[in-house]
Amino acid sequence: MPAIFQKLDKIRPLYDVVDKIVLFVCKLLLIADILITTYQVLGRYVPFIKDPSWTEETILTLMSYMAVLSAALAIRRGAHIRMTVFDRYLPKGLLKVFGEPMVERQIKQLLEAGITDIAIVVGYMKERFEYLSDKYGIKLIFNPDYAVRNNIGSIEYAIDFLKDRNAYILSSDNWIRNNMYHSYEAAAWYSAKHSDGTTSEWTLITDRKGRIIDTFPGGRDCDYMFGPVYFSKDFSRQFL
Repeated sequence: MPAIFQKLDKIRPLYDVVDKIVLFVCKLLLIADILITTYQVLGRYVPFIKDPSWTEETILTLMSYMAVLSAALAIRRGAHIRMTVFDRYLPKGLLKVFGEPMVERQIKQLLEAGITDIAIVVGYMKERFEYLSDKYGIKLIFNPDYAVRNNIGSIEYAIDFLKDRNAYILSSDNWIRNNMYHSYEAAAWYSAKHSDGTTSEWTLITDRKGRIIDTFPGGRDCDYMFGPVYFSKDFSRQFL
């Protein structure tokens, strides 16, 4: 895995340039959308300003292009539009569900299962997680590339922590009602959920024994990645 990251690092400057260009185009589309919408509204209510017939179609076209390009930017940054407003003030893992931060709930569940060697890879607003070290005695690992490489980069920075050991890999913003963690697991696994119909999530292809042999984005009537992952010691040695 580290070799793959090294190859990707070589072309990262190209990604950064394309990212800036796409962001600039999105800003231009947004400005044009706002100006045309304003002109359309004025044309409807101000007598001496005409309301051309092409404005509505143009606005919809600009919005469509902007939505697609913005989605590409969001995927690269690991952002979620529905959470953006909250993310500006608090990382998703620290958002409270039933009065309890999601990340704290998972830490408590791990401790209840007898798992005390816990580390959290932090990036965005990392200082907000520092209190967890004092409260639960966990280790914090900093991922400086969190805005570009997201969860994949986080695993790379945690490789030394994961090597040659059994380990759960969790997302800080998952909320799990019942404690599903144990001090012992028989083998490595990846939790999944079945989709009846189409899904844009990463789907799983398995063999007859239920072993994952491939993944790809999107699918229909299939299982997709959802929730915690467990790396056994043997699996970690081969995968990491």
